[in-house]
Amino acid sequence: RDKEGRVVSVNMISKPFTNDQIDVLKNFPSIKEVLMDGPSINLETFDILKELPLLEKLELSVSATNAECLKKLEDLQNLTFLQLKRTSVTDDSMAVLAKFPKLQQIRVGQTKIGDEGLQHLKSLKTLTALDLTDCNRVSDAGLAYLVALPKLKMLKVWGQGVTNEGLKSIGQMKSLEVLGMNDTRIDDEGMQAINTLEKLKEVSFGRTAISDFGIMQLTGSTGMKKMVLRDTNITDEALKFIGQLKNIEDLDISE
Repeated sequence: RDKEGRVVSVNMISKPFTNDQIDVLKNFPSIKEVLMDGPSINLETFDILKELPLLEKLELSVSATNAECLKKLEDLQNLTFLQLKRTSVTDDSMAVLAKFPKLQQIRVGQTKIGDEGLQHLKSLKTLTALDLTDCNRVSDAGLAYLVALPKLKMLKVWGQGVTNEGLKSIGQMKSLEVLGMNDTRIDDEGMQAINTLEKLKEVSFGRTAISDFGIMQLTGSTGMKKMVLRDTNITDEALKFIGQLKNIEDLDISE
C-alpha cells in the first residue's frame, strides 16, 4: 500500500490462482505493479489485468502469454516494465509491445524472439533495457535494428547467432551502460568496436573466445565497474590491463 493506504502492488509469484480469485483486482484501480507466473496465467487473466489503468510493472514469467494475450493490454498506456521470461511470446508479440508509448524495459529471455521481433522494436524510442538471454533466434542482423533506440542502456543477448559483426552495431549504441554477451561467438577482433562506448559500466563475456588482447582494447572504458569473464581465454596478463580501469569494483574470472 502507498501512504494513502491504497493498494499499489500485488505479488503472486509461485502462488497458483484461478481467475475467479483474482477478479477482485478490478476493485483496486490504484494498482501499479502485478507480479505473477506459472500455468495459472491464461487468456482470461488478461481480461482482468486490462482493467488496471495505472499498471506500470507486469511480470508474467513461465506462462503461455503470447501476442493474443498482450493485445488485451493495449489500452494500458502507463506500462513501463514487462517481464516475459520463458513465455510463448514470438516476433508477432514484439509488434504489440512496440505500441506501448511508455515501455522502458522488456525482458524476454528464453523465448522464440528473433530478428523480426527486434525489427518491430526499433520504433520503441522509450526503451532503456532489453534482455534477450538465451533467445537463440537473434543474430547480428537483429542487433542492427537496435541501433535506432537512442535511450538503450542495458542489452543482454546470448547465443551463437551473434558474432563480431553484431558488436559493430552495439558500438553505435552510445547510451549503453550494461552489456551481456555470454555464449556468443565474439572474440578479440570485435572488442575495438565497443571501446568507444564512454558510458559502459558493466560487461559479461562468459564462455566466449575473448583473450588478453581483447581486454587490452577495453582499457579506454574508464567508467567500467564490473566485468564477468568466466570461461574465457584470458591469462594473468589480462589482469594488468584490468588494473588500469580505476573504477573497477567487481571482477569474475571463475571457471
